[in-house]
Amino acid sequence: MLGEYTGSIDEKRRISLPSKLRTHLKLAKKSQEMHLARGLDGCLWLLTPEQWQEVETSLGQLSKESFGFGSRKSRAFLREFYRRTASCQLDSQGRVMLPEALMKLAEIQKEVIFIVLPDRTEVWAAENDPACDDYEDTAEKLFG
Repeated sequence: MLGEYTGSIDEKRRISLPSKLRTHLKLAKKSQEMHLARGLDGCLWLLTPEQWQEVETSLGQLSKESFGFGSRKSRAFLREFYRRTASCQLDSQGRVMLPEALMKLAEIQKEVIFIVLPDRTEVWAAENDPACDDYEDTAEKLFG
């Protein structure tokens, strides 16, 4: 499953995951841990436990090489990434609570766009729709 889905934020900062998305991510209706992390380009990443493990493996290579003694940029990136990551629970109605700091970071107000990619789900503020304005030009530059 790939594509785009929309959602709304309720007064308690919860977003309902569309049922197709919950099914695709193999999320149970009962409480299930997920991770919300600062993504790139202004979005949040919504990660299942399996996807989170892949992120941890990737970042582990960066931190293992240095155990905190590597470059200043590596330390700063790891610090910022983990600082802006939250564990969250899927409630019985398929909702996830967004931490206020992550909502502000992604400029999320009331409406969100879920973009399902092969390795993660991105959560965007509807006002910051990440449409690629130069889609055909970019494709030509990337693929000739």
